[in-house]
Amino acid sequence: MPNIRPFRALRPAPNHIEEMHIYHGDAGDAVRARDKAISNPHSMLQVSRADLLLSSEEAKDEVLVKSHAQKTLHDFSDQGILIRDEDESFYFYRLTLANHSQTGIVACFDAQDYIDGIIKRHELTRIDKIHVQEKLIERVGGNIEPVILVYDSESKNKEVVEITENWTLSHDSTYDFYDAGGIRHELWQVTEKAIIESLEKLFKGIDSLYICDGHHRIAASADYYVENVDALGDSPTTKETEVEREALADKSRYFMAAVFPSEEMLIMDYNRAVKDLNGLTEEGFFDALKKSGFEIEEIGSQPTYPKAHGEYTMVMNDIWYRLVYVEERDVFDPVAGLDVSLLQNVVLRDILGIQDPQHDERITFISGTKGLEALQNATRKDMKIAFAIVPPDMKSIMRVSDSGLTMPPKSTCFEPKVVSGMLIYKM
Repeated sequence: MPNIRPFRALRPAPNHIEEMHIYHGDAGDAVRARDKAISNPHSMLQVSRADLLLSSEEAKDEVLVKSHAQKTLHDFSDQGILIRDEDESFYFYRLTLANHSQTGIVACFDAQDYIDGIIKRHELTRIDKIHVQEKLIERVGGNIEPVILVYDSESKNKEVVEITENWTLSHDSTYDFYDAGGIRHELWQVTEKAIIESLEKLFKGIDSLYICDGHHRIAASADYYVENVDALGDSPTTKETEVEREALADKSRYFMAAVFPSEEMLIMDYNRAVKDLNGLTEEGFFDALKKSGFEIEEIGSQPTYPKAHGEYTMVMNDIWYRLVYVEERDVFDPVAGLDVSLLQNVVLRDILGIQDPQHDERITFISGTKGLEALQNATRKDMKIAFAIVPPDMKSIMRVSDSGLTMPPKSTCFEPKVVSGMLIYKM
């Protein structure tokens, strides 16, 4: 049922891709983003973070920021640094990190499918973050980074995978480069109508798509579409203006996303560190863990991963412990049965008093990309204790989404990450 379609991407000329793309580690950090944009005048940060290149007073004027960003886009195009594809295309996109590889399809997806629940979420969104993404859509006049979606490929939809694999094996890539984090990015442009039509038809036979990364970007795209439709109003129109109105609604209805097969997704752990024991002594904390259903084993001074679901490892005072939950778990509730939910509800909330992990300053989240040493280092600085968690698998995430539920914040860490600025969808 998902509605997808090809588009004519605005994208860097091949000889400029390495200087223009935005590494995900730079985009979210204002200081790093500004330094990168200043040192590299061709970086797409010049567009997406145009506010950082203006004075503090100018940056408050969104009209001025938008004008600066759009002028930069036009200049890049005039100079041939950015090129516009002539043909409506799909783009096959492969990400490789160490020995892991995943290949997906970049296309335009329908915001109405998100509104109707065909494209499903597993995280809550925040209004302030949605507004940030809406500003970026306005500045770019479209999307500069794809939302990451997944389709179920473990039990069905194998034909989509086969088409992608066959094409990438038999065609040269348009881009092939490494980002600052060592991730390899390969892109193939697909203009062959038979392939495009086959994929469009196959996706109409798929029940659901699932958001992996980009909940705020997709929500912003949906809001942008609804606002455009509402702005058209019901006022009388001529035949010509009606065509223009429909064209505006149609263009704003779509957003750029990369969709990957579920069996190829790599999900890493997202761990927790807490500043204090909520007034408990260490002995009192261990007693509370035991009363709550945990068996505790001291395992030494070396950082250690949990072995399986239902297990956690914990570090405090440079000593690592294995925690095993031995009570019955809720196997019927797709959220309550998750390891991350069990830790939140039984340990972080009931014992350590963290009711709202998204806003409580006593807790911090540490991505699995930083390794377990990051947990130990955190407890050597300003954190008292840290927990390592087995990440949920893709089936569990899809089950949560299918139930219309959401997971605790920072439950998933999808790697490798896409880059921004490699493809731009202009509405």
